[in-house]
Amino acid sequence: MVEDPYFTEVSFTFTSLSLTVSLASDSLSPSSHHPSHSILTFIRFRFEQPGFEKQIGTPEGTSASELYNERTLVLTRTFVKRACEYPPSGFEREINAYYYSGLPSTPPTPGALKGIVEQCGNLLEESEKWLVEKEGDGEGEGDNVKPPQSLVVPSQRVLTEGAGLSLKRTLKGLEELMERGPQVKEG
Repeated sequence: MVEDPYFTEVSFTFTSLSLTVSLASDSLSPSSHHPSHSILTFIRFRFEQPGFEKQIGTPEGTSASELYNERTLVLTRTFVKRACEYPPSGFEREINAYYYSGLPSTPPTPGALKGIVEQCGNLLEESEKWLVEKEGDGEGEGDNVKPPQSLVVPSQRVLTEGAGLSLKRTLKGLEELMERGPQVKEG
């Protein structure tokens, strides 16, 4: 378990599946922490439905969980891009306040979009650095090398090449949205 004031482990039980998730702060610094800047990632599954329990503790089960977490991270950033491009009808001001201008607080905090863009850039940089180092080792292990834990998003491994490409496209769109600014003016 990571010792981090913005990292919490929680267990849930459903009828056919019990799982333990980590709730990790998605913010870049404690001063910009906001409860809704969090991402759920799955740590351990306990399947209670026949056929799935054989994956517990196996490399295949662990790999599937890590790929799910990676896809979740990339898709949440894609959602942010979509929500900022096409705010849901009636929620334009809320999207503007949350992602662009920031919510009222003391001390004032910036909108979440800036932090998300910075985090995406840092995660991509960390992941690309690891991929270059992996290729430079030349030990012939190729795709069998497991990515290390991310220092940018502690509940996540550094991104695989495919996820990195997808996040890079999303990041470009998020940066354009930051430059453009909100579609709805306050007032």
